[in-house]
Amino acid sequence: MPKKKKKKKKKLTLQQMMWEDRMTAEDLANLSDQRPTRTNVFQRAKKIKTWSRFVQLAKQENISPAEALTSMLVHIKRRWLKYKIIQDPDQRGAILMLLSWQKKMGARKLYQHPNLKDFCSWTGYKKSSYSTFQDDLTKLSQALGVGKKNTGAFTENRRKRETASRARSGRKPFDLMKRIQEQMDAGFILTEHGWKKPQK
Repeated sequence: MPKKKKKKKKKLTLQQMMWEDRMTAEDLANLSDQRPTRTNVFQRAKKIKTWSRFVQLAKQENISPAEALTSMLVHIKRRWLKYKIIQDPDQRGAILMLLSWQKKMGARKLYQHPNLKDFCSWTGYKKSSYSTFQDDLTKLSQALGVGKKNTGAFTENRRKRETASRARSGRKPFDLMKRIQEQMDAGFILTEHGWKKPQK
């Protein structure tokens, strides 16, 4: 059987392309003076408070219930710790057990211990790398209000202790600008490698 030859499209010149793409008077009349506006879908989604509003929005976006549920389940699966462990009141006991085991044996030993497998079977938690496990322990302790609170009190106390220590020892607080001026007066030159005495 002979093969059919494909018809090649004629290459158009720039003038011919512009002629084909020209706007008619009707097209110009349909243009409005308003520019198109972008809609932030995440801002719009945050405003939804009821299921009926969710259904209405899904219909507007032509999303079927199966597609909406599938995308939600994928999202929940990726953030299992947040939605199915931390926000689930039935999992509080398992979280408290895990945190008490961490306090007794430390995070490194707990990561290798069979107790973590028990926690995984109770909650559906998936064990991954050690650094991720540490981050998850921090999130769990913060969710229960057990973890460290970043109020700035630690930094403030450290600053007070350092000031008191300097006052007791008679040292003055370090002044960078004063130090630079002293070096310049002594004849030092700032090079790309730092302050150096000029070569004779």
